Amino acid sequence: MDKAAPPLELVLSLHGIGTGPPRASADELRYWLSVDRFVECLSLAKAFTSRTGITVLATFDDGNRSDLLVAAPLLRQYGVPGAFFVCAGRMGQPNYLDADDVRELVKQGFVVGSHGMDHVRWTSVKGPGLHREIVEARLKLEETLDQEIPIAALPFGAYNRRVLAALRDAGFLSVFCSDPGVSPPGAWLRRRWTLRCSERFDFDKMLLRSGALSHRASVTMKAMLKAWR
Repeated sequence: MDKAAPPLELVLSLHGIGTGPPRASADELRYWLSVDRFVECLSLAKAFTSRTGITVLATFDDGNRSDLLVAAPLLRQYGVPGAFFVCAGRMGQPNYLDADDVRELVKQGFVVGSHGMDHVRWTSVKGPGLHREIVEARLKLEETLDQEIPIAALPFGAYNRRVLAALRDAGFLSVFCSDPGVSPPGAWLRRRWTLRCSERFDFDKMLLRSGALSHRASVTMKAMLKAWR
C-alpha cells in the first residue's frame, strides 16, 4: 500500500509576541505582534482549520523568550501547533531562551529546530562560517535537548545553491524559507507566510493566493533563481 501523503499545512512565520526588548531595531519590531493581535491570529487559525481541515502551523524564528512565556501558553490554549527555530549562539543571552527554556518547549510538546548560530545570512558566509551556522549550531541544540534536530529555518529567508547543498549534506529533513505560499505535501523546502504587526490576518486569502497560477509561477521562478545562484 502506498504511504499516504502528508496533510496540507499553511505555515506562518512569526517572531516575538508582546513588547519587544530594548535591543530590537525598528525593522525587527515590524514582526512583533501584540498579545491581542496574536490571540486574534490564533482564533482565526483555529476557525480556519475547523472549516477547511487545513492545519495552520505557527513557526517562530530567533528564539526570543516570549516564545515560552507568551506564545507557547496561547498556542496550547487554542490548539494550534507550533515550531520554534532557535539561534544556538543566543541561548542564555538577555531576552532570549536559555537551555532550560528550550527543553521546556519540547516538554510541552512543541518542535524545536535550528536557526543557525548567530543570526546571519547564510548566503554571506562560506567554509568554516557556514559549517558553524549549519552543523555546529545544530549540534549545540542536539546536546541541549539530547535528541536529533531534523528541521531548520533560513535566517532572513536567504538561500542559494551552496546553502541548500550544505543543508542537504547535513541531513536536515525539512528547511523552512520565507517564500510565501503553501508547499506541496512532503516538500523539503517549506514555504511560509510572514506575519507583520500592521497586516490583517486572512487565511482564506492566503490559501487562495497560494493556489493562484500566477502566484505559484512567480514564487517558483524566484525560488529556482535563488537555488541556482
